[in-house]
Amino acid sequence: MQKCFTPRIFLVPVCTLFLLLSVRDVRAQQHAAGSVKGILMENGTRLPAPFVNVGLYARADSTLLGGTQSDDHGRFELTGIAEGKYMLRFTSVSYAAKTNAIELAESQTIDLDTVLLSDIFQALTEVTIRGEREKAKTGLSGTTFQVSARMKEVAVSGMDLLKQVPGISIDLAQNLSLEGSTKVIILVNGMERDVKYLSQLPAADIDQVEVMSNPPARYDASAARVINVVLKKDRSAGWSANVNMEAPTVKKQIYTFPSARLSYGRGKMDAFVSYSGSMGYFDIVEQSRKEASASDLRTSISSSRNERQKNWSHRFSYGLDYAFDKRNLIAFYGNFNPYSQELDGWVQARYDGRTTAKWDYFKEDTDRNLGSFHSLFYKGAPGRREGSELTADGSFYHLRAKNQSVFTDLVTGATQANLVRPRQNTFNLRVDYAVPLSKAVRLATGFQLKSNHFADKNQSSFRYEGASQALYGGVRFSKQKVSSEVSLRMERAVLGIIGGDARAFMTFLPNSAFQYQPREGASFKANYQKTLEYPGLFQLNPFQMLEDPNSYRSGNPDLRPTNVTNAGVEYSRSLGKNFIGFRIFWNNRKGAINDFTWLGEDGLLLTRFFNLGSIQQIGGQFTGTCSIGKAVQLQSYMKLFRAFAGADGAVAGQILESRQKTSYELALSASANLPYHLTLAAQFTYNSPAIDMQKTTFADPLYFISLQKSFAKAFRAGLTFALPFGRTFTYQGEEIRTQSLSGDAEDHPTDNASGFPKSILCIQQRRPTQAGE
Repeated sequence: MQKCFTPRIFLVPVCTLFLLLSVRDVRAQQHAAGSVKGILMENGTRLPAPFVNVGLYARADSTLLGGTQSDDHGRFELTGIAEGKYMLRFTSVSYAAKTNAIELAESQTIDLDTVLLSDIFQALTEVTIRGEREKAKTGLSGTTFQVSARMKEVAVSGMDLLKQVPGISIDLAQNLSLEGSTKVIILVNGMERDVKYLSQLPAADIDQVEVMSNPPARYDASAARVINVVLKKDRSAGWSANVNMEAPTVKKQIYTFPSARLSYGRGKMDAFVSYSGSMGYFDIVEQSRKEASASDLRTSISSSRNERQKNWSHRFSYGLDYAFDKRNLIAFYGNFNPYSQELDGWVQARYDGRTTAKWDYFKEDTDRNLGSFHSLFYKGAPGRREGSELTADGSFYHLRAKNQSVFTDLVTGATQANLVRPRQNTFNLRVDYAVPLSKAVRLATGFQLKSNHFADKNQSSFRYEGASQALYGGVRFSKQKVSSEVSLRMERAVLGIIGGDARAFMTFLPNSAFQYQPREGASFKANYQKTLEYPGLFQLNPFQMLEDPNSYRSGNPDLRPTNVTNAGVEYSRSLGKNFIGFRIFWNNRKGAINDFTWLGEDGLLLTRFFNLGSIQQIGGQFTGTCSIGKAVQLQSYMKLFRAFAGADGAVAGQILESRQKTSYELALSASANLPYHLTLAAQFTYNSPAIDMQKTTFADPLYFISLQKSFAKAFRAGLTFALPFGRTFTYQGEEIRTQSLSGDAEDHPTDNASGFPKSILCIQQRRPTQAGE
């Protein structure tokens, strides 16, 4: 069978001529004529969809009655239409076919406003046209990955689905990272959410995943990475429910993430309530040894911990969306989340310095946290200017907690304790407005107000406040094969202890991107971006936490934000179901916030956060997706870089030497459809040892294998193994090698001969709205 690929420039006039020759003239109708019009745009990029065929069909017998074609700006209009019921069908060699039902009254004009079309890649085989949706498409801000039916077959929740997207990694504790960065903003349909929200979101409701490695300036000063999960627009009306239950198969190792969701949609309204939980109970062994010298005194401190990790979280969420019309939407979302992270067990410590001493302690944690989040989002199109958009997103987050650790000496019965009662209130308001100035130019502007209040109810002296105001604007140009965007964010912030000396600063954060597409599916891109990383509550709190009888850790309220610069060039190519991308990058973190450990004059080890210096990375990365036949799908992400760390000066009387190291990151996932409705999936993640200012951090490879069976559309069951082949696993480790201090520490679960198996039971039920409801 011979295959040929016909260029789009030839298909457009041929299809249009065939359409126009085969229609009956609607203007010949004897009744008073009406009309229908609208704008066709690409789903995701929101760029105009030109040269799309628009066919008008009688709804009764599917007779073709008329047609036209969208212009350069995606606009179309059909006139002279008699009263009646019709079907509009939009077809093109570049977009998936779409059908809209309309009912036209006498002399009525229907404005469909914006009609979104999804991209496809089509191959012509002899005289048969077979459409295949593009796997991914690169834009100015990042890459949009289309969610296939095969991806949904091996995923229950949004979190499961993201594991199949190149560059996204999720660890044992469900922490998400994108291209090695954990500072990721999560959006759902453009509304800011968080990772836990995705765990209760059904994978079947997701249409696209937009991975932004160069997000525009409007999101946040710290927005170096953004993931926008785009939901399907044709979700069923009526009641919908899904339950995901997980049960551990090993009594001592509990690793489970249950979830449930109940939603209802009718007309212009959608509402939901949901639950997402997480429970992790493991036995953990930590071995630590540090040797330090100060004032000609050599000190050795070692400790051994045998502890039981007891982590749990219960998130209850609720939301209501109301669409006034196709251009105006308001959405309310809220959640409250009690959670706990405790480590209870035995601690043995030895001190060799001015004296020699040994301790045996029992450590007991009491950790109670309650967080709540509420947001109100509005999206609309003010005025009559086509393509304009106004969004407003306001949110408030509150946290109150009690975190206590009690160390009891097993010999004397004496106790030492840590107690903090942190409080956090965060308010955020962001307003954006975008408007097209011409066919090729689009202007976007907006402002953001943000306020953080941190306090420790156990320390009256720690009341910290940070307030920032930002104004930003950008211009986007897009014409034929060339696209570019330039934006600038101006941010003013005031930070410091309430009642103390506040630090005020103004910063300018430019962002630019340029893209050239020499042919369909191919893209060259270059970008430059500056962002800020603000310190968090744990890094700011000056309270000295006792880690063992010889070691203390504290925060630093004098921390400054870290200035981050990103630049890179990228080439990507989409080939139907396959996608590859190559990127060369440079990253510089100036004033990087790291913890620093040193030996105090009293012979104790002290650890505190500082702005230590600059950390640079230069290297390359590869992302790709590949389908093998109809049953197997592969995703890969690889990153190789050279890191350079240089201190700004002496810290706590210690001089840090410059460091450099070559590191790599690797993430692979695969899925396969097997006979008898079985699906097999596997994920593998490994980051080689990497440096910061003082330490080298490392962890063992992490991998999951799951097997699921679908019994019906609403029921599936399966078994998942984490680390199925390893007897020991280092979850996190660190190594210090300086002139005045050296040390090693490792955390790993015990009794891991059989990994962390768990069984999964997923029940999904959807009741469509019945006719006449």
